[in-house]
Amino acid sequence: MAYTYGDIKMALEKAHIVPGDTVFLHSSLLDLGKLSDVAPQDAAGKVTDAILEYLGPEGTLVVPAFSWEYYRGHSYSVDDTPCEPDMGILNEYLRKRPGATRTLHPGQSLACIGRLAGQLASEDLDFASAWDKDGPIGVLEANNAKTIMLGPPKWGTCSIIHYVEEELSVPYRFWKTYTGQYKAPGRDGYETKTYTFFARQFEPFEWDTCMDPVGKLLEEENVLKHAVLGKGSLVAFSWKDMIPVLRAKLREDPYFVAVAKPGVPKAPHTPNVEVSIPAQVFKSWIKGMPKELKNELGLSPSGGVESILETRVKKILSEILNPVFVELTRYLLKK
Repeated sequence: MAYTYGDIKMALEKAHIVPGDTVFLHSSLLDLGKLSDVAPQDAAGKVTDAILEYLGPEGTLVVPAFSWEYYRGHSYSVDDTPCEPDMGILNEYLRKRPGATRTLHPGQSLACIGRLAGQLASEDLDFASAWDKDGPIGVLEANNAKTIMLGPPKWGTCSIIHYVEEELSVPYRFWKTYTGQYKAPGRDGYETKTYTFFARQFEPFEWDTCMDPVGKLLEEENVLKHAVLGKGSLVAFSWKDMIPVLRAKLREDPYFVAVAKPGVPKAPHTPNVEVSIPAQVFKSWIKGMPKELKNELGLSPSGGVESILETRVKKILSEILNPVFVELTRYLLKK
């Protein structure tokens, strides 16, 4: 199903976006289908044109322009380092569009165009983390930003969630520092600079996140505005409505979007602990383990499955648990 230039503007209006708004855009143009009378390679430019025309001269359009090169130990240039390929074609298009600016964090930068573009990329902003309230994200919040997701909403890409995680110092993340070669916009040479990143914990096992519950929560709280666009959709929300809802949920349940991936610790150097855990919790941990790992640990079902399994797991846990795991276990038992 094709959609038109005019359909984009009508969808924006239906989703309660108004001229002059500050918009933080996540997009998957392939999921929208074909833009009528536009070659595929020109779709990113035309969609951007339609949004900017609708927002008008007082509006601002912002997209993620993330790059992991600095984190990989490579040099980073605000002007020249491209977005990661999975950012999408519209994001890289906007980064290179005449009149656009790029915020200064070498990892999670933003490409901006419109009234606030200069302020968002100003070197006067003093911040070490991309989601620091003293940085561009604070400017966006102060200007009542709204998030738009084009295509099906993919909550794993919804950047504002990380702002709330960082604000509340969620327990499954930690501060990681990166120092590397950095070239500021308009400069000829590189300098050594240090930035921080609120990364997921990897010890005693890897933490992951699943952001889909955020979408369900916002739907239940009537925060989301919907419009059909092409064969996909446009979903929007105001930060002033969304942030308090997510903030309250994460205060109530700090692990609301966290998923623990079971793993084998490197060494049993932590103190022994005594734990009492329901059988269903053992089952949920063990279910996700590869069969080979179960065999290696002696957890394959045989004979008196429940009692043998429980005894073996308790023995393993008493040898490898550290205080972080103990805290999580106690938290799970309260739920």
